[in-house]
Amino acid sequence: MTDIELGPIRPPSESQSLLIRVTRGCHWNKCFFCGLYKGMKYSVRPTDDILEDIKISVEVYDGINFTSCFLQDADAINIPTEDLLLIGYACFCCRSLTKSVYMMRFGAFFISIL
Repeated sequence: MTDIELGPIRPPSESQSLLIRVTRGCHWNKCFFCGLYKGMKYSVRPTDDILEDIKISVEVYDGINFTSCFLQDADAINIPTEDLLLIGYACFCCRSLTKSVYMMRFGAFFISIL
């Protein structure tokens, strides 16, 4: 079995969320208050790798009812829209992991997928 790639943090508010890493690091990486991604180059993970992580999550977390999906690292919503929709659809198709109404969180933004 392949390992699932996870980011360095899980916000406390996401304790019941499935974590899906879509980016690595932060594109800005100059905030005075944050040193989390210093020395890490920002990159968007290949969509195929993200979809593979979702597929593996179905096996690893079998039977766990996550309440939402949290897209990791910083700037997760900075990926191409068509890739974001594909990732959202893949998560939605894995409804054994989730409740019937699926919520994806992008920092302060919420998108319901019915």
